[in-house]
Amino acid sequence: MKPRIHPVLLCALLMFTANTGRSNTTVNSENAYAYGANIGWINFRADGTNGAVIGRFFSEGWLWSPNVGWISLGSGTPANGWFYANNSATDWGVNLDEEGNLLGYAYGANVGWINFQHGQDGYEPKIDLLTGALSGYVYGANIGWIRLDTAQAFVQTDLLASGPDGSVPGVPAAWEAMMGGTLDGMTDEQVLLYYTWGNDPTTPNGTRITFTEPVSSPVEGMLIRWQTSHTRQYLLEINSDLQDELGWEDSGFGVMQGVSGAMTRVVPHDGATIRFFRIRPQLPLSP
Repeated sequence: MKPRIHPVLLCALLMFTANTGRSNTTVNSENAYAYGANIGWINFRADGTNGAVIGRFFSEGWLWSPNVGWISLGSGTPANGWFYANNSATDWGVNLDEEGNLLGYAYGANVGWINFQHGQDGYEPKIDLLTGALSGYVYGANIGWIRLDTAQAFVQTDLLASGPDGSVPGVPAAWEAMMGGTLDGMTDEQVLLYYTWGNDPTTPNGTRITFTEPVSSPVEGMLIRWQTSHTRQYLLEINSDLQDELGWEDSGFGVMQGVSGAMTRVVPHDGATIRFFRIRPQLPLSP
């Protein structure tokens, strides 16, 4: 249901122009255009300084259409600190969930609401958490469908903005707000580990290598198994000398998206007599 917001309040909110001191856009300089059959091209990067900032929790900033003007993704200050409720004149915008789904509403003074959660199966807008490419459709009652990926162009974000740190350096304030009382009693180091790994590393379900076994099929090598979270990505790294911290290198699989369960890979044998393995987590689309 479209939120009920008084149009006078919206006008006051949307009169803020590009010079608001916001962060620069996260949108790729080459891939920045969506398309609406009724309004033409929409530039998510805008002028580079005032374009869309696609966030890990919520977005902010502006889109620019030569035909309909500025469209806002939100103020960047959701009431609860991490997710626009889309239920008032001061708390609306576009959110991102852990699966990469875009949710909520954008607004343009000349076009009205643009719905990112229109409920049309197969047309949902989302972000590929490996590449940053946006896909799907959004819908405006006054302007129809807008496609985020066409045959000619698409929108891509280079990273997901995490916003300012909270009470723990390296941990976003938005994530702390989302976790609420879950973090009570943890040390700063534990909170940072919890955020980095996507689960509690002190429990048996923490993300770590849980099984290794030499195998000969499909290739001769070492089978590695570890638990993953769908909110994180992983690098499987190898080293032949634990005293050489700079000796860790990618095992050849590159960045792998977690699946909320066990993941296995077979690292081919290369003749090394000693080999060490480690799992390094990372947040999707980190700087």
